[in-house]
Order: sequence, then structure tokens, then C-alpha cells
Amino acid sequence: MSRFSIILLSMLIVACSSLPKTKREVLGATDWVSFDGKTMPYKTWAAPAGQKPRGIIIAIHGLSGAASDFWYLGEQMPPKGYTVYAYELRGQGN
Repeated sequence: MSRFSIILLSMLIVACSSLPKTKREVLGATDWVSFDGKTMPYKTWAAPAGQKPRGIIIAIHGLSGAASDFWYLGEQMPPKGYTVYAYELRGQGN
């Protein structure tokens, strides 16, 4: 192993050990709390009440996007029995 690899590995170990201790993530009705305490919003379009979803779709937007970009998917899929979740990426969206 080269010196560079050893230094890089040492830096990675130090960086990982300095991460905050894992807290429990919490899922709310319109937002969720990440392991580091950051609250992040999300949107849900649910399958009809009382009906078990045929499947769940998780939509992730691109750069400069937002969860609301998936409104069409959110309107079209629940009547077919699917629940759609779209969350905001850190530093993007809402």
C-alpha cells in the first residue's frame, strides 16, 4: 500500500468517526427528519382510502427540481392503485 493510500484511508476513517451518532429518522405526515436532525419535506399522493396499494413509487427530482414536479404522476397513479412519494433533496426543491 502506498503512503498516499494510507493517508487517504486514515483521513476517511477520521471523517467517518466524526459523523454525528445516528439518531432515529422520523417520518411525519408532510416531512421527515434525517439522521442529523435536518427536517426535509415530501409530498404524497395516496392510493384510494381503504385500498392496499398495488405498489409504491418513490420519485426523486433532479437538480433544480422539486417534489411538486411529479404532480402529474401523483394524479395518474393513485387511481390505478399506486401510492406516490416524492421527497425534496437536501438543498433543492421546497
